[in-house]
Amino acid sequence: MTNINISHVLLVGACVRPAAESAHAAGYTVTAIDLFGDSDTRKVAEGQTLSDYPHGIYNVVRKYNPDAICFTGALENHPSVVQSLRTVAPVFAPTEEAIANVRSPESLQRILAEEGFNTPAIAMTSPANNGLEGNWLVKPLLSAAGLNIQPYTFGHSIPAGFYLQQFVAGITMSASFLVRAEQTTLLGFTEQFNRDNCFQFCGAVTGTLEENQVTSLERLGTLLRRLKLYGLLGVDFILTNDGEIYILEVNPRYTATMELLEPCWQAPLLQYHIESFTGEHTALKQVSNSPNSGKLIIYAQESCHIDDHKHRRLTRLAADQGVKLSDLPFADTKIEAGHPILTVLASCQSPPQIKAALDDVEEQIQAILVN
Repeated sequence: MTNINISHVLLVGACVRPAAESAHAAGYTVTAIDLFGDSDTRKVAEGQTLSDYPHGIYNVVRKYNPDAICFTGALENHPSVVQSLRTVAPVFAPTEEAIANVRSPESLQRILAEEGFNTPAIAMTSPANNGLEGNWLVKPLLSAAGLNIQPYTFGHSIPAGFYLQQFVAGITMSASFLVRAEQTTLLGFTEQFNRDNCFQFCGAVTGTLEENQVTSLERLGTLLRRLKLYGLLGVDFILTNDGEIYILEVNPRYTATMELLEPCWQAPLLQYHIESFTGEHTALKQVSNSPNSGKLIIYAQESCHIDDHKHRRLTRLAADQGVKLSDLPFADTKIEAGHPILTVLASCQSPPQIKAALDDVEEQIQAILVN
């Protein structure tokens, strides 16, 4: 634990907007360093965009003299960068050794199997030598947000930096945990959206699980604490049609779905995270009757230019539809095809209502972008 007074927190990662909003709500002075520097991020934090990610992070971060550093995705894949940041200020994250234990597919599978958890089978070597059956996926060893995951075609070699994971049919979900030295709290669950057979993360909605499934994840949380994975972390898993849980990966940081759980707790989640490392412990209290929440990331179907007129139309659309637009670029921004444009956030009584509302808004946003 770090017994220091924390007032200035620097957040760094590919996208830090949700974490920056959480830290700002907790009362910290926030510096935000990411790839986007969106307009709403600048409302809660100073900072700058990264032109050399992740290797240029150290030279940028050291200029700001923060009291502490927290990272978002996917710096867990770059331990040398995290290690360099520890020379600037305390990094409130698990140790590089603890992270490596769960970010290595082989290590994670071994640890989980020893504790009786289900995991998809994996293959690290050429499929010609291991007699694979069923459907498999090619996944990057340095995975993040579902990028570069593809169905595997038998007879093809595994590219360098990739491995094979057996495909498990079911619902892709995430569980969020807060791990403290003395206890682990299961913060909630989200169900990820799947679009066009694409594995890239595009959003999620809050969900529920059966009691036995919750018990299984709570047992997993106890294991994560034994592995010294302190602070906020997310676990991606498949919920099969038979109600079985298959653990996919562990993300030792504030994850993209955690902002959907922020309304469920009385204090901002970044406050809980920071206190996990400082030794201060605000009591964890849930908010009763918090609404279901969902988010949808809108990607550019073709290259587009967000001019002032489109910016105003998007803002009016959000007001008319009762949704919130986040990660909104500044006016006069050019966005390449396939890149994220913005995020739509909605709250309703039920997940199906949220999904319907988000789908409707997405259709209207895409129409604005092409006109």
